[in-house]
Formats: sequence, C-alpha cells, structure tokens
Amino acid sequence: MKNIQLTFLLMLGSLLFFSCSSDDVETTSTDGKEETPSKYRLSKIDLNNARSQPYSYDDFEFTYEADNEAIKEITRGSYVYELLYEENLITVNLVEENMSGAEVTDLHEIHLENNKLTYVKNINVFTYTSGDVQTTIDSIKYDYHNNRLAKISSYRKNDLNYELVKDVEMVYQAGNVIETNTSRGENTIKHIYTYDTNEKLKFSQMAYEMPIFKFTPLYYTIAHDKFGEQNKNNVLSASITYDYELFSPEYSQINYTYVLDEETNLLERIELSGTAKVDNPDYEEYYPSKTFDDISVMLIHESY
Repeated sequence: MKNIQLTFLLMLGSLLFFSCSSDDVETTSTDGKEETPSKYRLSKIDLNNARSQPYSYDDFEFTYEADNEAIKEITRGSYVYELLYEENLITVNLVEENMSGAEVTDLHEIHLENNKLTYVKNINVFTYTSGDVQTTIDSIKYDYHNNRLAKISSYRKNDLNYELVKDVEMVYQAGNVIETNTSRGENTIKHIYTYDTNEKLKFSQMAYEMPIFKFTPLYYTIAHDKFGEQNKNNVLSASITYDYELFSPEYSQINYTYVLDEETNLLERIELSGTAKVDNPDYEEYYPSKTFDDISVMLIHESY
C-alpha cells in the first residue's frame, strides 16, 4: 500500500472546486399527498481500504454552508481544508493537520474561466522542528478542445522556472474518453476504457483509475462539473498498461458495477473487481493478491 500522506499534500495538484450540486428526489406520502421534494448533497466519499487493493486514497468528507451546496470545509484523512470563493477563483487552505515534527502550510489557488477549471497553483511549506524549511510550488494546467478536457499538464517550480512533471492526453469517441496516455519523463501509461449505453450516473467516475479522477482526484471530486463536456455513459472497464517495471503494485484491469440506493435512486456504491500488477519480487511477501473483488467506493449523501 503506497504511503500517500505526503503525496496528497504535494500533489493536491489534483484540484478543488467544491461544488457538488444537489440531487432532487420527489417523495409521496402514504396518504397520497405529495411531500416537498428532498434535496441531497454528497457528504462523504468512502474510498475503501480493502486489503487486496494495490493502493488506496484517503476518504473525502464535506461540510457545507447551512442549507445550500457551497462546501465550507473538506476533510481528507487528518487534514482539514477551508474554502473561500471569489469570482473565478477558489482558495483552498489547510487549517488543521497532524504532521508530527513539522508545521505545514498548504495553499491551493483554483482558477476558473468560462465555468471551466483551467489552472491550479499549490504552495506547500514544511517547517520542521529542526528549523529546516522545505517549500514546493506545483501547478496544473487544463487544456480544452471543443469544450472537452483534452490535456492535463503538471509542473513543478525549480529555481525560477517551471518544469514539466507529467502530461495526460485524452482521446474521445462517441462522447466518451476511450483512452488516456500519461507521460512522466521516459515512462508512459495507457488507459483503455469501455462503456455501457446508459446515461452517465452522477458521481459515477469517482473511483480508482477513472478518467480525470485518476489524475486529479481531489480537484475532480470538488469541481466535477467544471471540466467542460464530459462522458455520456458509464465506464464498464479500464485496462491499464505500463511500459516500465512496477516497483510497487498498480491496477492492471478493473471492472465497474454501479449500485443505486433503492429509496433515492442515487448512486450509492461502485464495486470494483479485477487484477493488479507488480514486478518487484520483494512485494510478494506482503502483497496479498493480484486479483481483487472486494473494493467498493461508497457515495454517502445527506438531505438538507
């Protein structure tokens, strides 16, 4: 299992506009009189931590402003972030953390243009009890073509210049992302996706190795509706190939099953099954399985 605590802070270059729009569900009382429609908003994404999965993310929990959909705080593991909204800018600031031996500053500036997420800047500072200070400045650029997200580019500041860390290019067909190609230095990763013919369920892409979510999980969780025109249908499977040896476990094949809440008809659970891959023989001792069928992503809603 990968240690993602530091990765999360340095790479929360996976953005944040926390605007989980509501779902209206009409209910009818037993006496036949129509009740006021209930509104639901996403309160938690439980990303599971099954023993057999190759890696996992911390869960997301959302705190909202009173009776509306504006997210006030987001909690991920032991980190709590506060959100401030301005025109075309969302500022996300770390207000609570539990990092022993260091004081952490983590600030994210999320820029929007024409209701689309276009750029993010992340300033991360570790001030250690020894007096040492480590500062990292990252950015992510989002490029669109015909109102669809076409490319995600991650950069890290080195002295006075930004150096490219990773590129992700998206290939579309029939309104869906059917392929992504990730370049990180000399290494490349390819994702191939298949789809059903049903209309895409809300939040159905908030799971491991899904398009966009895979590459900017926190930001997609928050700004899922700020990435232009997205998939028409639901992902059935993802096949992932790597052109390099894997030191630690990664997903290789995933099949997705969607389960709706019987009462609200909202997406309640995404079940994952498939295989994983690792080339490092040292992992054989404590990596329990290269197949899995017990990973579930739970989408927990609250009414308001």
